[in-house]
Amino acid sequence: MARQAERRSRFAWRLASVGIVVFLIVSGFAATQPQPASQDWKVFDRPGKFITALFAADDALWIGTEDMGLWRLDISADPAQPEAWKQFIGEDGPNTEHVYAIAVDAAGRVWVGTTNQGVAVYNGVEWRTFGVLDGCAGERVFAIAADADSKRGHVWIGTDHGLVCWSPDLKADPSSGQGTWRTSTRADGLPSDQIYALAVDKRGRVWVGTECDGLAWADPPYKKWTCVRAPAERSGDEGEAPGLNGGTGPGLPSNLSNDLLVLRDGTVVYSTNYGLGMGRDGGLTWTSWQGLLNQPYANYCRGLAEDPSGRLWIATRHLGLARLDGRTGELKSYRKAWRPESKAGEPPKVPPSLPDDYVFDVAVTADGDVWAGTYGGGLARLKGAVPAAKSASSLSALSVNPRSAILPAVALAKADRNPQSFPSLPAPAAPPTLEELNAMLADLAKVPFVPPEKQPAVIRLDDDWLTKGDCLGRYGRYWGCWCAICSPKNYEWGAGPEKVEKCAFIGPNCTQGDSLRYWVHWLYTTNPNTLEMPPTYLHSRVLKGFTTWDLYRRQAEWDDHGEAYPMSKDGPSLYCTLKVPSGLYYLSLYNFNKDGHTGNNRYRDYRLSVRLYAPEGKPRDTSGFTGRPSIRIHTPEEGNSGDISGFAGQSELARGRMRDFWPGAYKWFLVRGPIAVAFEVRRNHSFNTNLAGVFLDLVDEYPVPYFHTLEEWQAMKASEAEEVRRLLAEARTPGARTARFRPGATAAEAAVRGFEELERTRLWNAAWWATEGVHFYKPLLRWYLAALQEVQPGPVKQELYARAATCYYRLGLYEKWEAGQILLGKTTARQIEKSLRWDGVHDFEGKGYQVVTDYLREHPAAGGPERAGDAVPRRENRQEPGPGKETMKHAAERE
Repeated sequence: MARQAERRSRFAWRLASVGIVVFLIVSGFAATQPQPASQDWKVFDRPGKFITALFAADDALWIGTEDMGLWRLDISADPAQPEAWKQFIGEDGPNTEHVYAIAVDAAGRVWVGTTNQGVAVYNGVEWRTFGVLDGCAGERVFAIAADADSKRGHVWIGTDHGLVCWSPDLKADPSSGQGTWRTSTRADGLPSDQIYALAVDKRGRVWVGTECDGLAWADPPYKKWTCVRAPAERSGDEGEAPGLNGGTGPGLPSNLSNDLLVLRDGTVVYSTNYGLGMGRDGGLTWTSWQGLLNQPYANYCRGLAEDPSGRLWIATRHLGLARLDGRTGELKSYRKAWRPESKAGEPPKVPPSLPDDYVFDVAVTADGDVWAGTYGGGLARLKGAVPAAKSASSLSALSVNPRSAILPAVALAKADRNPQSFPSLPAPAAPPTLEELNAMLADLAKVPFVPPEKQPAVIRLDDDWLTKGDCLGRYGRYWGCWCAICSPKNYEWGAGPEKVEKCAFIGPNCTQGDSLRYWVHWLYTTNPNTLEMPPTYLHSRVLKGFTTWDLYRRQAEWDDHGEAYPMSKDGPSLYCTLKVPSGLYYLSLYNFNKDGHTGNNRYRDYRLSVRLYAPEGKPRDTSGFTGRPSIRIHTPEEGNSGDISGFAGQSELARGRMRDFWPGAYKWFLVRGPIAVAFEVRRNHSFNTNLAGVFLDLVDEYPVPYFHTLEEWQAMKASEAEEVRRLLAEARTPGARTARFRPGATAAEAAVRGFEELERTRLWNAAWWATEGVHFYKPLLRWYLAALQEVQPGPVKQELYARAATCYYRLGLYEKWEAGQILLGKTTARQIEKSLRWDGVHDFEGKGYQVVTDYLREHPAAGGPERAGDAVPRRENRQEPGPGKETMKHAAERE
């Protein structure tokens, strides 16, 4: 007994030392329960209601929001005065209305993560945005962390396309802006390319949290990554993860990352959907904590901050703001105070409190104030919550906090200050040199040959946050399902010559008789995040007088009816089975959280899973799809339960996550057909589960029938099959490829051959091409764009335009791709789609191939202008709509 008591005592001390609240009692350990607290909170509504990022600099609080851009609050001024606040939005700021990440580098520059424009940097005088061609690999930035040590000075940027690092040139002045951009991906050892959380410790070790693949870390020079995942029983990969009954356990609590923080004592705190992970011993030992409530989902944590007294502040989705004292074991909760009942004629007495229980982020400023950024109630301050720091040096331990800076961020430029005293903005990535182009050729030569039958069936790709609802001619060219757009039906459209079978339904964890809901939220709207309607269907609505050409979007989605179940329930979730024809496709799932600023609709965070479809639970192998699978997809007429009983028994081929999608986003997967797959959009303890669109597109830039007849297409595919056989023979012959990858004598030669070999890798190794090829197309595109400035009009310039357009397409930059096609005299797929018309008689649903083929037969491809003239001009609204721009029709309206 004495030995057992000693072991328990040691265990309790160890957990307390890492900030986990535990008490030694006779029967074991139990976490303290939070005690609601209401203190003098002051609410500021100037930056809006939806605060999504906070960064405490030495002299200011930087505030990121949804819809209201970026704000700077001078903490030395009175926040009640308008002059204490400065808003940066649009051309006067980081070129976005939505900000989810902020950091300040060692030189004082402010780095801001945008929704779909990359990263924006402010030096106190001007802003510059760095997109996917300027060095920032991803258009969506989820997290930023700056290394405060000026001897390193790295800025780490978590994007949807990998981990980006900007490193200043240490041989030059650190404030000069000279530096290099580099990107790390799965090919470098990261567990995922979608980076949701970042932190840097004093030694320069960078900690990376992925969307749903746990953690990774690396030390300088960042060549080797060590990955950490939750134990299998808590990973969530195979369904609902068991909880810790309000206590602690070994390992990570989840693989779903939300935030990271390194405490002053070196402890790494990992914020997830299911509590905190506490890492000691350099990340070798991890302990999970679910001390907020017994239900695992209620331990959904977001932003983290440490105050000068060493206490940990935790932003939560459901339970307000929590303060955890690792020395005493005290857990204090700050919540919204609900209005008590009052006597007639007397106003209710409500103590000052948090304005909302959904706290997105938290920061502690040098004056001892705690700031809570709520998602729905605005910005709140708890004044004097901790002792104020006596000097900046007393906050030096907070330099590892990605939301605190020991150096003041650049101040606003003033007339009496010399602009030359501000740090220079970073230089964008330059076009590759001859040496760099030849290095790319050498890297391409190292890509191993993998024949199609040995390729993975499904691969997770990057996101598209840029296109939003402008889908026509870009998504669904082969096949698309506009979910619930004709409630209680979908509308299927696409010009693929082969039928795509699908069935959608909710999961089995529901009440008997429940089924998939088909919900139309807005019949017609101008909101650019809402999908455009299929062309012939839109024309039919115009002819019948239900809408006009300017109102060409309809917000509709599948709904798993999760709102009828408690959030503690696992499911029902959405499922869809797809029978994919032969070929290589992009599978895209589109969502837009259209009502995500109201009530419980704010609570949406889905986990995606793609597996082989195995009806009746029969196992299937992923490795040998050389012919069309003999699988019958269940149809909706067979009831809600298209057979998903075998889903859990299949290995997960790819996974993803939908979080913070107030701006719309496409989640991409590469799928090799013929194959039958099933994908799950797991409710993941959200309010409910929605999905707006499912699209299937050939990876080819010029697919059938928009650019080729079926006969031409079949001949091209036969030629590709012959090329694969030739490549297989080449792979078996030592030295056969050497001549093709020899160094170029000039940059032009190296760029041309680099492009040709990169395109050829689609046949050589499609998985590598789809995941890593984008990081080669970007520098090649920079070179082509620079070369276009030097070349006179003629055949050479046309060839450069063609290659640049292909690069734009491969990068998902569709507007630039289409502009390039028009310069080449081509009619774009989008122009064709917008030219299609309803004949006034037939139902064109599912008949896109015939409709497009007939149109092209009637309008021969004699150049872009001729076909473009047939299209009805429509306003392309690329900005977020302001109040009153949506046309809200009554839900009972029938067409």
